[in-house]
Amino acid sequence: MDVKSGFRTIHTRLLVNIEQFNNSPKNYYVGVKLDAQDTNSEQKLVDWNNITTATVKGYAEYSFMEKYAEVRDFGEGPARWLPYNKLLGIDRLINMF
Repeated sequence: MDVKSGFRTIHTRLLVNIEQFNNSPKNYYVGVKLDAQDTNSEQKLVDWNNITTATVKGYAEYSFMEKYAEVRDFGEGPARWLPYNKLLGIDRLINMF
């Protein structure tokens, strides 16, 4: 399992770096949105001390990502991606364990 976090207002997708996806695949990818305050996106920094909430947006299985997730470079190298609203509910994943 790999948990991927978004922390900016513009972060609305689960992103998995293509190199990680191909070389170290996980069965499940979980998208989490942190309530961080936006900073200058040029600096790529976040004030980790001001985060008080994390919301699990859902998850996707490796096979689904491989088949349906598009590849795009969002500024830090190519990544497979799915919008948060296309992820499965986390309760479904929890019930598997």
